[in-house]
Amino acid sequence: GGVGGAIICFVLARYLNAGWIKPETIPKFGDFLVRAERGGWRTVAILRLVPVMPHTPVNYAFGLTSIPFVAYTIGTLVGIAPMTVFYADLGAAGSQAMLGGKGWIIPVAIAVVALGLSLLLPRLRFIRNDKGSSQ
Repeated sequence: GGVGGAIICFVLARYLNAGWIKPETIPKFGDFLVRAERGGWRTVAILRLVPVMPHTPVNYAFGLTSIPFVAYTIGTLVGIAPMTVFYADLGAAGSQAMLGGKGWIIPVAIAVVALGLSLLLPRLRFIRNDKGSSQ
């Protein structure tokens, strides 16, 4: 559902915008879009992994770029997967805990690992870029 909604918003921004908003006329936003285009699907995946980024504006912003549709879709799938696992496992653990079951520890552990990855991976990307730019 999340990927489907993201694709619909991307397509609406890409094809219905039809030049109403020119990214290069928006100072800071235009710079972001240019950098996002260079990163391709990896940039999409990294932004999806950041749990505090609201998806709807991000979907629209990517629709304004020249990122290929397939790259956007792959990046969205890769980026949404860890949080989907987190929410599903957290719900399963809550259900097990409320029913008095003993099988809630493994879903909680998987959810914590997925959340940790979603917080850690974007930082690693920026650390790697900082090291590469200082050489």
